[in-house]
Amino acid sequence: MTVLGVYVFFLEQVAINEKTFGSDSAGLSGLAEMGMLISVGITAVLALVEIALWIAMALANQFGFPWARIAATVLGVAGFLSAIFSLVAATLSDALFPTSIAYNIVNEVIALAILVLLWRPSSTVYYRAMRLRRAWSVVVGEGQAELIPMSSPQ
Repeated sequence: MTVLGVYVFFLEQVAINEKTFGSDSAGLSGLAEMGMLISVGITAVLALVEIALWIAMALANQFGFPWARIAATVLGVAGFLSAIFSLVAATLSDALFPTSIAYNIVNEVIALAILVLLWRPSSTVYYRAMRLRRAWSVVVGEGQAELIPMSSPQ
């Protein structure tokens, strides 16, 4: 979704430039075009950083670190608030783009589904089991920790 978000941002920039300078880009000065490319480039770099952070957080959740579940919740709520703010700002500035609205809705539905799954009772059991498994491996050693059977919560 983050990669798609960069593309949606690019489409928004093109639409804003067309609205400002007309349908042909002849009115688009070199400075404005360069600014657009720089902003899309910065967005792409930040998207790569975001992807790396989400992968790290997903791995931390897989290993059952409770802080990762809390961090995902905080980021999910922040993303939801950001999407609402973006929608309100776009409405007030008369810059509503259907592609952006659709992207934000799909992105927030996915984020909500992830948060619901992270906080299900079976997920809490999984996090507790992983914490006990880590504690057990510290007490008895890494090789003996494999004696604890782990099954995924249903």
